Amino acid sequence: MKRDLSNLSLVFGLLLLAPLAKGQVMIVSVVEYTEFLAGGNSRMYVTYPEGKQEEIELKGLFDVGGYIRPKNLKSNDTAIAKKINELQRQGWEIRHVSMGVRPQTPNGGQEACIFTRYILTKRE
Repeated sequence: MKRDLSNLSLVFGLLLLAPLAKGQVMIVSVVEYTEFLAGGNSRMYVTYPEGKQEEIELKGLFDVGGYIRPKNLKSNDTAIAKKINELQRQGWEIRHVSMGVRPQTPNGGQEACIFTRYILTKRE
């Protein structure tokens, strides 16, 4: 029987944040789709402490033939690193990273989803 560990990961993440009673939390979520025929439609979402959200478009990981496109992978990694570096320069620290993969769809499709969440903190 498979168990969904996303809730467990969230609980551990919140426990890590407990000592930060007088600080701020920011969340960066990266969703990368692996739609083999369409190429994918990936995004990075940055949720700021006040609730404002920024959406950054990323490249699809696969080309139409179903092969990983190294150029797109490199482009996505660069965009994610640039954003995290920018936030670290502003005083944010990565406190926790969790990742999940949703495999092929139940109807037998080739789509999958790779989800990475970065929880950043900043002391006041």
